Amino acid sequence: MAHVVKEYKLAVHANKIASEVQHDTIWINWKAPPYGWVKMNSYGLCKDNGIAGCGGLIRGCNGEWFGGYAKNIGKCSAYVVEFWGVLEGLKLARRLGFQAIEVNVDSHLVANTPSGPFYKEYFHYFGKKIWSFL
Repeated sequence: MAHVVKEYKLAVHANKIASEVQHDTIWINWKAPPYGWVKMNSYGLCKDNGIAGCGGLIRGCNGEWFGGYAKNIGKCSAYVVEFWGVLEGLKLARRLGFQAIEVNVDSHLVANTPSGPFYKEYFHYFGKKIWSFL
């Protein structure tokens, strides 16, 4: 019984320490695209074991929801899965009939690929496919 009491006291102490940690709140918000445009927010995720997936959504200039998407990519890098997210989002936007699309991707590497280190390796494939939507 003394062992249980000791573990309980350690748990209470650990909880007190954890609750004393200061957390900063960072407010984020969604900024609407220009009138007549839609905004595509694209995301990619890659687990430690390399299993990856992408997804995103398309909303109008008043915040209205037009659609969302998700896809299991399989094994690949975080960089590649971000490209897949953009490509899948553009496919959805085209199926929905949109032509004025603001693309928002959270990867600086993908957003800056034409001038980045991975240009020759990945942009040749994805760039051609993405360019076909423009």
